[in-house]
Amino acid sequence: MAENGTELPEREKQEKRWLFPWKWVNLLLGILFFLFLIIPVYTLGITQILFIPWLLSNLILAGLYRKWRETGFRYRRVVIARIAAVLLTLGIYVSPFICAFFNDVRLMYPVKKIVYEYGVYGLDYPEKCRVMLPETVPHDCDDYMMRTYGCLPAQDYRPYAYVWFHTDTAHLDEYAERVSAAGAERIHNTEKDPADYFYGEDDVRLLIPDGLPWWVYELLCRHLSDDLDGSEVYNYQSGGCLFNYSTGLAVFWV
Repeated sequence: MAENGTELPEREKQEKRWLFPWKWVNLLLGILFFLFLIIPVYTLGITQILFIPWLLSNLILAGLYRKWRETGFRYRRVVIARIAAVLLTLGIYVSPFICAFFNDVRLMYPVKKIVYEYGVYGLDYPEKCRVMLPETVPHDCDDYMMRTYGCLPAQDYRPYAYVWFHTDTAHLDEYAERVSAAGAERIHNTEKDPADYFYGEDDVRLLIPDGLPWWVYELLCRHLSDDLDGSEVYNYQSGGCLFNYSTGLAVFWV
C-alpha cells in the first residue's frame, strides 16, 4: 500500500522488490573495480578479452534500467544484463586469484592452465603453453604442484608456470613422446668438469642436469627430495620439461 492508502502499481512494487539487493551489488562491484584496478593486471590477457564485453554489458544495463524505470519496459532484460555484468566482473577479478592460489589442488589444474594460457602467456605464445604444459594430469599422481605467476610491471620479470608430480613410467613415456613430436629438443647430459665452475658453486652446479635452468633446480630442491641424476631434459624455446624414470618425477616449466 502507498502512503495515501492506495495500492502501489505493479511495476513500482516490482522495482522495490529488486532494487534493494541489486543497488548494493552494483555499488560494491563499482567500488571494487575502481579501487583495485591493479588486480586485473595480474591476468592481463583475460582482462583484455573481457573488458569490452564488460563495458558494453554495463552500458546496456544502465540504458535498460533507465528505460524500465521510465516506461516499465521488460524487466527481464534488465535482470539478464545485470547478471552478465556481474559474471564478467567476477571473471576479471577471480582469474588473478586462480592464477595465484590453488597450487596443490589437482582438480584445479585445467582451470589454472586456461587462466595462465589466456591470461598471462598464451596471448603472445599460445603454442608454447600447449606444447610444454601437459593436457591432463594423472588422477593417481603424487606430490602434485602447479605454480603460476601473473603479469607484473617489473623489470626483468617473467611470469613462469611450473608443474610437477610423480607418476608411472607409462605417463612419462606419453609426455616425452608428445613434446618430442611437437619439436622439443632432447638435451643429453654430459660429464661436468669441476674446473669449469667458480669456487663455491661446483657442489651445486655439478648436480644440475644439462638443460635444466638453475632457478627450476632450486625450486625443485625446496619442495622435493628427488635425486635428479639420470633425468631426461627437453627444451622448447624458453620452456622445457624433465622426466626422471627412477623416481617417476615429471616437471614442466614455461
